[in-house]
Amino acid sequence: MPSSDTQELRSRLGQATIVTDMVFVYEPPIGNGDNLFPYYQAAGVDFIQCHPAGDDHNISQAIQRIARLRRDVRKREDCLLVHSIEDIEQAKAAGKLAVGIQLEGFRCIERNLDMIDLYYDLGVRLCHPIFNIVNSIGGGCTDGDDLGLTRFGRRVVERMNDVGMIVDGAHAGVRSQLDMIETSRDPVVCSHHGMRAIHPHARNLTDEVVRACAARGGVVGLTGAGYYLGGQPDADRLFAHVDYAVQMVGAGHVGLGLDWTADAGLLERAFASAPDVWGPLENWQPIAFFGPQMLWDLVAKMDEAGYGDAAIKGIIGGNWMRIAGAVWK
Repeated sequence: MPSSDTQELRSRLGQATIVTDMVFVYEPPIGNGDNLFPYYQAAGVDFIQCHPAGDDHNISQAIQRIARLRRDVRKREDCLLVHSIEDIEQAKAAGKLAVGIQLEGFRCIERNLDMIDLYYDLGVRLCHPIFNIVNSIGGGCTDGDDLGLTRFGRRVVERMNDVGMIVDGAHAGVRSQLDMIETSRDPVVCSHHGMRAIHPHARNLTDEVVRACAARGGVVGLTGAGYYLGGQPDADRLFAHVDYAVQMVGAGHVGLGLDWTADAGLLERAFASAPDVWGPLENWQPIAFFGPQMLWDLVAKMDEAGYGDAAIKGIIGGNWMRIAGAVWK
């Protein structure tokens, strides 16, 4: 049960902002489906971004997976599929969980820029165009050879800007991340990472990328995955990464992308089955997660550190909402 202090924080801050988790893997075969939505609601989370498809899928597969997610959300009376800021606010006012859509990797456009427009029409509001390994857009973080954005990759970023889709540097290599930030007319996010200075994982953000992202008005999201945090995830370990970013670029450029998976065993088998994408399994330990039910313990750490209500409200949702308001059309 939450402590009385934690309950007070949740009452004080949760009513004053849209509490947001920008990254939820929507993969029912590994246990991450709409069955977990009530856990977010119980934790006081108002808005989650689900990614049902990406670099593992062609156009047909991606559209089918998006259709499954849309169906699963619409069948629930306690959720609302969102396309706009107003939809998110409406869901919160009605006591419903707002659910958005994102993609992990853009192989599913099959080099057809018009598919970006179609995915936006289907509700996709954020995408990290590169997922771990080199694709036609640019270099990934696990290949070891980051070529940066290709000419086609720059056109992808420009088209995302045109339609109002948030560009996400997650899973890209450092050079590709910096190219995205430089190329994009809109602020770029890096949605779910740890800080590489604290734990030297290939997926974690360098100080250079964090500073560049913030300098162009973007937001970096801290993850709850133990393999990015450098150990078993708890409020102290996640706060260390949050605070490192806050001290570097300010609370206005930091958010949360927990990347929560409920069944660690199924995820480990998924990693092991795709070594070309994920690399050695030992690089993905511990497979353990800071779930939404732990959110207010993290908020308590921020409160104890003297962040102040405005800073905390930004980190737990306000900063993501600012980016959405600036980019979505």
